[in-house]
Amino acid sequence: MIKHRQTRSLLRTAKQIDTWFLGKYQIGLYRGCQHACIYCDGRYEKYNFEGEFGTDIEIKANGLDLLQKELERVKEPGFTFIGSGITDAYQPLEAKCRLSRQALQMLNDKNMPVHVLTKSALIERDFDLYENIAKKSTAIISFSITSDNERTRQLLEPRTAPLSERWRILKAARERGINTGAMLLPVIPFISDSAEEMDRMLQKASEAEVDFVMFGGMTLKSGRQKDFFMDFIRQNIPRLEPQFIKLYANNDPYGQAVPPYYEKINSIFYPLARKYGIQIRIPRELFSGVIPCYTEAAILLAHIGDYLQTKGIRRKAYQYAGYAIQKWAFELKKKIGRKKEFHYTQIEEEFKRQVKSGDIKKLSGIGETIYNMLLEYINTGKISYYEQVRRDYMKMS
Repeated sequence: MIKHRQTRSLLRTAKQIDTWFLGKYQIGLYRGCQHACIYCDGRYEKYNFEGEFGTDIEIKANGLDLLQKELERVKEPGFTFIGSGITDAYQPLEAKCRLSRQALQMLNDKNMPVHVLTKSALIERDFDLYENIAKKSTAIISFSITSDNERTRQLLEPRTAPLSERWRILKAARERGINTGAMLLPVIPFISDSAEEMDRMLQKASEAEVDFVMFGGMTLKSGRQKDFFMDFIRQNIPRLEPQFIKLYANNDPYGQAVPPYYEKINSIFYPLARKYGIQIRIPRELFSGVIPCYTEAAILLAHIGDYLQTKGIRRKAYQYAGYAIQKWAFELKKKIGRKKEFHYTQIEEEFKRQVKSGDIKKLSGIGETIYNMLLEYINTGKISYYEQVRRDYMKMS
């Protein structure tokens, strides 16, 4: 059932930018998703989705009017992520409603960088707008790809684009100057997490010339999501039921499988990504210059930690330092952001001042090593160690 409802706000602003997807802002003109993928955690109770997931969809009837007004109030540059964790912006309903396209046109008019994650071939309809945005700022189109087996796709994601179409569209986007990524999110335990299947997916990612590939295992949150998925397994692949029960027996509040599983699949994925010369995070080249310097510095630090982790080195200090910088910027914006004369460059200047003076070291997690990286960044516009860990990652055998 399609329902129309009024909403109080459309453009969501993140306190902390997700260093994977880079979304400072988020737009979701629909609530619910017709793709209805079997493993989707949109069924999880805490998302407060009412009705039958995959069938009942809410359209935010006043969303575009609100977005026009909210974009006028944006004072800080940043990527807008189109869609949400429980909504594909290009689900079948979009072919008729064209809400995502109209929102994209507004972002294009404002020269705002965008990132969209989809499983739909409908996105190709809007290549003209993504191409325009790419010429002025940055546009990233990512496809979620959970398998290299079309039969698996038909079983778990029957309403989505065929896998061959996703790879073709990624290649076509690159040819038009649009940045692209492949999100192997999630790979499905016992179904699409073998070394052979991951190798085939990464080979196709390389052939499509994507800018990055990100990877993660499946979560099963206790309640409606887990119950729905396990019922499906019992009915369709009963031989796997005992293995899933064992893998998710810990009932982790975030739906995580037992920790050794992630160590296993990461040990498969990272060497394969290196084999094909693919970065595992959105490269700096895609976001440098289109977001504030304090945000860029925070993301670079977080990515350093991520790359070190591929070597088995746990360096959470880099993520913590990045978080501390983002929190500092958010708190400062709360103090001065409501003033009519506010401009985000005021925060940039204060960030530079605190780095040069050493005051930034008062933030939790910023010791001498990270401070020196920030000082280098302020003085030269780069962090050499970030480039080094990226190079080292590619050289690992």
